[in-house]
This record gives sequence, C-alpha cells and structure tokens, in this order.
Amino acid sequence: MDFYEGRLFVSSNGTEKFCEVNPRTGEIVKDYTTIGGITLQAPEKFCIRRHTLFITDRVQKTGHAFTPSP
Repeated sequence: MDFYEGRLFVSSNGTEKFCEVNPRTGEIVKDYTTIGGITLQAPEKFCIRRHTLFITDRVQKTGHAFTPSP
C-alpha cells in the first residue's frame, strides 16, 4: 500500500493484482494489473517516488522489476 498525491494504491493476490483504491470507501478506482503490455503475476513490493512507479513482480522462475511512469 502506498499513497501518492492523495491517491491510494494497493497490491493483492486477488484478481486485481495492482490497483488504485478510493481511500474512503475501499472501492477500486482503476485496475493496473496490466501496465505497458506487462501483466503482473505476483507483485510483492512497490513504491511511487518522483512521479515514477517501481514494482517488483515475483514469478516462479524469474523476478521482474520495471518502472513505468504514470
């Protein structure tokens, strides 16, 4: 979970692997499970700093880290 400019982002092991959530209601605002053609499998850690999203996605054989800008 991370806040960025009042927006709440969370990762989970559910259908929505990474999404923006309304901090008041808990309702999903936008699903970011697929970002830039990459579909997250098991996002473990993420943070948003200086307008850049950093995600570590753990998969069975290899780990992928990528940094798309929002």
